[in-house]
Amino acid sequence: MADLDMRFTPRIMIGSAVRLGTDAASRGERALIIADSALDKDAVSLQEQLDSFGVSAILFARDGLGSDSESLDEALSLARGSRARMVVSVGGDKVLSLGRLVSALAPSRLYAANVLESPVVENKGLPLLEVPSSGRHSLLFRHEAFLGDRKGNRSALASFQPPADHTVILDSTLIAKTPRRITELSAALRLGAAVESFLSPRSTFLSEVQARAAVETALVLVRRVREEADHPDFRSAEMDSQLISAFSSGFTGIGPGLSLAWAAAWAGGFPRAAGYAILLPWVLESPLYAGSARAGSLSRLLADEPGAGSGDPAEDVRGLFGRLGLPGRLRELGADLGKLIPAAGWAARMAGGGRADFDETAFRDILEIAS
Repeated sequence: MADLDMRFTPRIMIGSAVRLGTDAASRGERALIIADSALDKDAVSLQEQLDSFGVSAILFARDGLGSDSESLDEALSLARGSRARMVVSVGGDKVLSLGRLVSALAPSRLYAANVLESPVVENKGLPLLEVPSSGRHSLLFRHEAFLGDRKGNRSALASFQPPADHTVILDSTLIAKTPRRITELSAALRLGAAVESFLSPRSTFLSEVQARAAVETALVLVRRVREEADHPDFRSAEMDSQLISAFSSGFTGIGPGLSLAWAAAWAGGFPRAAGYAILLPWVLESPLYAGSARAGSLSRLLADEPGAGSGDPAEDVRGLFGRLGLPGRLRELGADLGKLIPAAGWAARMAGGGRADFDETAFRDILEIAS
């Protein structure tokens, strides 16, 4: 057997974000903090910590901040104008994607339009510190970020070179502030990402082992979340699940379901996690996963009792999400199918990866039946 030499970025720190100050101080004298205004108190606390360590930080925060071209260009102007030497992002997946893009693009002359035209950023970015505010970070072990553009009505998955320094701080006290409904959606999203990694055609023996563990840990939390979401032990297990699920996705890349959920949520203006919970079962029973050799094994993993299983992972997932009271159709989120159709093409480009069947028609069919 060949030697196995594994090194992963980012560096993961589990503990209080108070450690941010000591870590950040070694990276430069200026920083840009990016946060949703719902987390402005936490962001201001981080800003004060940085200041105490001699790091001058500018806070960029607003309601509903996300990874869109307008916000990206504005944040880039702030980063370049202030000569920031590091980027700190505090929030959910959209804010973390925005922070990644600012880190990657700030040393260059590129803007959002350049990334949408060619979603590959070649230069090394600024040091990046991420503080997730919920129990999910879909792209944790991927050098990728989501970007959308309202004016051009399009979205993309951008890839970038690993920054010179990339650290993620998982703070259970911050994650514990997440509202219960968001916690339920986070659990569903982690299970979905693990399921897609398990079934991925890019899977190897190593990634299958990781994906199996990710499914098992996420499944426990999906079953416990309604009764135990406020318990400290649940929050600790939630961080473990987040790491394992993201690690499995790091091997295989994001699945077609998550690609479609991001694109559809951008086009339809609804929460991505809720959209993913709806779309995943329809994706699993579509031709994209038809005939998967691992479907039977996955169904047994998802079963309530050892050795049981329906043999249909789509129905198993639909049943699990139904117990959480999650919606089953996109129209329940107020989605208009006419507005969603462009998302099929965006998702096909995000999820392609050499798969000829990941085409616009396949994704359009899923959107139509899920609406």
